[in-house]
Amino acid sequence: MHAALQAIDDGNPDARRAIWRAKVKTAQCARFVGGQAIQLHGGMGMTDELVVGHYYKRLAMCETLLGDAEWYLKQLAVEETV
Repeated sequence: MHAALQAIDDGNPDARRAIWRAKVKTAQCARFVGGQAIQLHGGMGMTDELVVGHYYKRLAMCETLLGDAEWYLKQLAVEETV
């Protein structure tokens, strides 16, 4: 994330790719932490009684709206070949 922000500040032409790489890592980490939180709480983790279920559903919605890690990885692959 820091490298992406630094690239933006410096006006680096590769700033977009740095942002995409940061989004990939953030999405992967968020999915891992969310999944582990669900596992920690068991079946109750997906109910509306615990906030963990809400956050996991919100994460899934953010991925749908903003693109998941796989989408950004495909975009990076396209940029690499061009």
